Amino acid sequence: MTDADANISPLAARIAELLRAQRRRILGRLFWHGLGLCLAAALFGLALFYFTDRTLDLPVSLRLLATAIGTGGFLALLYYQVLRPQRLSLDHPDVAIAIERRFPDLRQKLISAVQLGDLAKVGGEQLRNQSPAMIERVVADAAAQLQALPTEQVLTWRHTGRVWAAAAIAATIVGVGAISQGEAVAVFLRRALGFDEAYPRQTTLRIELPPADPDYQIVRAGDHATLTMAAGGDLPVLVYADGVVPREVFLAIEGGRGMPGQVATAARGAGRFRHVFRRVSDGFVFHAMGGDDDRGDLRVTVVTVRPPRVGTIRAALEYPAYTGRAPSVQEGGGIEALEGTKVVLELAPLGEVTAGKLSFQESGEQLPLEARQVEDDGGRRTVLAGSFTLRKSDRYQVELVSREGLRNPQGATYPVLVLPDTAPAGQLLSPADDNLTAILPNGTLPLRVLAKDDFGLAEINAEISVGDRQEPSRRGLATGQLAGRQQIVTTELLPLDRLLGEGTAVKEGESIVVLVRVKDNCAPQAHETKLPSRTLHVVGLSDMERRVAGQFRRVRGDVERTLELQREHRDRLTALRGEFGAMPANERTAALTAMQVAQGRVQSTGARIHLELMRLFNLHLFNPLDEGAQLAPAIELYKAQHSNPDDLRPLVPEFYRAVSAARADGRIGSLGKLLDRIVGMTAGADKIAETLAPACVQQLAGARSDANELDARLGASLDLQTKILAELETLLGRLDEWNEFQDVISTARALRDNQRDVQSRTKALRK
Repeated sequence: MTDADANISPLAARIAELLRAQRRRILGRLFWHGLGLCLAAALFGLALFYFTDRTLDLPVSLRLLATAIGTGGFLALLYYQVLRPQRLSLDHPDVAIAIERRFPDLRQKLISAVQLGDLAKVGGEQLRNQSPAMIERVVADAAAQLQALPTEQVLTWRHTGRVWAAAAIAATIVGVGAISQGEAVAVFLRRALGFDEAYPRQTTLRIELPPADPDYQIVRAGDHATLTMAAGGDLPVLVYADGVVPREVFLAIEGGRGMPGQVATAARGAGRFRHVFRRVSDGFVFHAMGGDDDRGDLRVTVVTVRPPRVGTIRAALEYPAYTGRAPSVQEGGGIEALEGTKVVLELAPLGEVTAGKLSFQESGEQLPLEARQVEDDGGRRTVLAGSFTLRKSDRYQVELVSREGLRNPQGATYPVLVLPDTAPAGQLLSPADDNLTAILPNGTLPLRVLAKDDFGLAEINAEISVGDRQEPSRRGLATGQLAGRQQIVTTELLPLDRLLGEGTAVKEGESIVVLVRVKDNCAPQAHETKLPSRTLHVVGLSDMERRVAGQFRRVRGDVERTLELQREHRDRLTALRGEFGAMPANERTAALTAMQVAQGRVQSTGARIHLELMRLFNLHLFNPLDEGAQLAPAIELYKAQHSNPDDLRPLVPEFYRAVSAARADGRIGSLGKLLDRIVGMTAGADKIAETLAPACVQQLAGARSDANELDARLGASLDLQTKILAELETLLGRLDEWNEFQDVISTARALRDNQRDVQSRTKALRK
């Protein structure tokens, strides 16, 4: 061995030792890299297997297949990534190449040194033409550089760190899951080995169906229920969520015509969810799902059957006896009748029924119906019947029970309208509520009352209070005339000197209050109505004359205004009469309409004048303002003309016409200086208001509608207006004469009173 060989061997041995150490490091790194990869793959595979099985609830065969595939894959990965790399033959050149790749600055010195060192060991022909000194120098340089290199950095931990980081993440996921869901993980491991166990759930859904009643029949068998209901009914479903309450709960539906695959329920708080299947017509199957519970505790099969239905409804009405109304029949279910009416209701069902009843919605009462056999044109059939008495308005629903024990769902609701027996009504026609509410102490009170009721009147009572006397005078009106009457007008004449009985007189300054009570024939409790009262003032003769004079002045003012108004309308009609033929049709119609309206105002003011004069006549008739006047015949005529119980007018014009006619033909004598004058004025006002003015308005209306008779009708209108003017002028003259006459009377009475005063003083002086 040469000196060079002796120098190469220690250097080569040093390089070999360093390469062997690097080889051990590479194999160790491959071991840990493969082990981390196997661990990460195994943990991620287990997590995926658990998630898939928990989500899809894999059958046993798929779970065993997945376990087998996972186990085989893990073993294969362990072999290829851990065991097989340890069997690799890494020679020194392989390690040298790996080091030079990591440290390119070696410039292939290391691989050259390894190869030359191996040649030096062999010697012989292998070293022919090779310089030992050169080999020694190469090996020495390589050994020196290798010694100085950080060979531990040949392999970095970057890839292996990533693998172990993934393994750590997988281990964290699996560890946290195992800790938080230990029971579920244990179940998973047993399921992976083929055991058929269910996972524990965080959420458990419980379906609560309606209780079994005539609307629903429910049969349970384990986790399945069959619910039978009438077609067309509603099915409410309540779902309770135990444990973790999910945000949403659905009902998964199978079958059902036109129904969706699932419907969302409405949250009701406290873990409750509700849904109502409306008007169910076909059968279907459903179960609950929400959170991690995808099937709930119950699978429900809904079966529908055809329910019984209401055919026709017939209500026989028997009215209370006091109404006098004959029984009647109402069809269709709705009932409208008087309170106290007895109702016998019969309904014909469609389909076979075993029972039925009426459910009243407002009162909550239940009326069972009885089956009856009836015969009609259609033959013998079964109807359900029941009776009740109407007390107040309500609504009822017919409930029928089929032979399956189910009742008809959502039966129609029928109204029951109870018409109350209204209280009687009426009006105090006389004395009227006006400005002539005055009476003399020796006068007569004309009491005229209108009373009416929807079924019948029983009593009309008048209470007349005088002054501050505690006990009023009471009397029944129309006694013996009310039987069977729903409306009546009764007239009574009450002299004040007999109002309070013998020895009791009505005094000047007192007030008379008239109160009328009307009672109907309602049974068992009659209704009574108190009509608005009237107050009359008992006044002296001078006060009465003052009131009368004021009223006549107002009437005279109305007559003057009506006279001027009628003159204006006649002049206008006279001026336009010749122009109407040349006017366009629309202008002529407008002008005639205006004239008709204006003439209507004359008619209304004439009616008001007539009314005031009739009232003044009554005031004089029932108060002896004219000393010595013979009023008895006129009063008897008043009674005769106001005896018709169906005449609703407060003032009857026929009475004043009859008085005027009787005075004219001598059937009754003089009524006194005052009444005779008022009779004449009333007759003139009656002619204007009832005959002339309406005829004139009618002629103008005819002229407006019929152009062919335009001139004739306008001429008739002018004639009527002339007659109205004549009557108004006559009436105005009589009113002027009345005022002068009243002045004379007032002066005479003043002189008489003065004379009586002088006479009284003279008598006093003689004593």
